[in-house]
Amino acid sequence: MKVWVGVICGVILWWTQVYATVYYVATNGSDSNNGTSLATPFLTPQKAADTAVVAGDVVNVRGGTYNSQMRLRSSGTVGNPIVFQNYLAEVPKITGGIKVTKDVALQVVAYVTIRGFELTGSNQGFNMVHGNNIVFENNYIHHQTGQGISGDGYQITIRNNVIEHCGPFGVPGQENLRHGMYVSGKDWVIYNNIVKDNLAFGIQLDGAAFDAGFHPTTDYDSASNWIITNNTITDHDTACGYRDWE
Repeated sequence: MKVWVGVICGVILWWTQVYATVYYVATNGSDSNNGTSLATPFLTPQKAADTAVVAGDVVNVRGGTYNSQMRLRSSGTVGNPIVFQNYLAEVPKITGGIKVTKDVALQVVAYVTIRGFELTGSNQGFNMVHGNNIVFENNYIHHQTGQGISGDGYQITIRNNVIEHCGPFGVPGQENLRHGMYVSGKDWVIYNNIVKDNLAFGIQLDGAAFDAGFHPTTDYDSASNWIITNNTITDHDTACGYRDWE
């Protein structure tokens, strides 16, 4: 795939041709490899995430268990997201969760797609800090001690996921604090998910007011202009299926 990038400097305009790359990760790989073929995969998803920094890059993660977190810091562009996905029908299991964050206050990660992962055994299954145009689809999140999906974002799509058994069951004082989803921002679409058997609410929208020290813009505070449709939300332990918290 080719991505054309225009650069303006004074009155000079030229075009640089940037090539997107397909990377691979496997449990028998090595982070010393170049990661660009099935024969030379990376070992860790994080190595791939740190390498896939060009719009249109694709990371294929093969089946198996990866005992680490994957932090996604790079952004794609409109029509050329950076994609992290399972390889064919294989199921990669990540025990440290997936986090979308720049690790810098008020900076945004945009145009990233995450699909086909099993996330289990950590505090947060999928967490965003200022996500923009993120697609999270076809993932299985279960047995987290905290939220299944959490964070703030603008124009986020959450679809075709299963989120179950999330929350610190049996821990006093946590009965209403850990949910299948606990999220905020504007212009989200949440559909065709199964959210069941979590500790508190299935989906809780965070209505917190704008905080200039935390939110990049007012697109990331409270919760407005959402579409939540065709989800199965059932059998939660201490609370109901859905709550819009103001």
